Amino acid sequence: MSDVNQANQEKMGVQDITKQDPHNLPLVSIITVVFNGESELEETIQSVIRQSYNNIEYIIIDGASNDKTLDIIRRYEPQISFWCSEKDEGIYDAMNKGIKVAQGQLIGLINCGDTYLENAISEVVNIYNKNIQDNPLLVITGAMYRFDPEKNHRFRIAKSQNILDSKINRGMPINHPATFITKDTYEKLGLFKTKYRICGDYDLVFRLYHSSLVQFVFTQQEIANMKLGGVSEQFSSIWIRCQEHFQIRKNNLWLLHNLWICVSFYMITAAKFILKKTLSDSLVSFYYAWRHRKK
Repeated sequence: MSDVNQANQEKMGVQDITKQDPHNLPLVSIITVVFNGESELEETIQSVIRQSYNNIEYIIIDGASNDKTLDIIRRYEPQISFWCSEKDEGIYDAMNKGIKVAQGQLIGLINCGDTYLENAISEVVNIYNKNIQDNPLLVITGAMYRFDPEKNHRFRIAKSQNILDSKINRGMPINHPATFITKDTYEKLGLFKTKYRICGDYDLVFRLYHSSLVQFVFTQQEIANMKLGGVSEQFSSIWIRCQEHFQIRKNNLWLLHNLWICVSFYMITAAKFILKKTLSDSLVSFYYAWRHRKK
């Protein structure tokens, strides 16, 4: 049975009224998905509740954690608009749960262990206000830092429209933790597809881009910090990513072209993984810092 805090559900209904558009500021929904995140969740929560922008609805979706995650969530209940703890069918199912209950005009996803910079949401809202009248189907995405388990910034990654246009058929072309999507976009073009284990975010961005209905807006401002590691960066995941990439692209690319991209991706990604294990951390950091340097 879902462990949903009833008081929070009732409080959320009040906040839906009091938070909507004070001083003409849009409500921004932030969603954190977590499972057994006792060592990292608090830092993520603090990065949200300490934002300089105040009109935020904060949603936490827990996958029935059996560590001290729920204790941390309960400690921050006054700052959380809604939370639930129940088993899910994977990370994208959990994200969809959060999106379905979100009331904000703009939705951001920041997973457990990742954090926002202090003025991140203010920056995103400024961009939103400048563009929303042109197109309600809007994706706003910025730069981010990658950091190691010791919280050291290793390198910065910034994307652009040129990168999106040139890389969309090859892999994830934007920084997901630094990305915000309007509620209207999800309602018109759909949520994450739960059949994907690793690449559901790429599938969503791929669909939005190829719909030709969505406007992507880029900022070079740093929005988020994302930890290194994770399932998608393990060697065992490379083949799964190839398979999922192939399925995502199969209706938009010729078969042989799609196969060639998958083969190239596998070889390059496997080689990078081996080099990372062979080279020192400092050399790997230098490479990524050079690759993602400001131009």
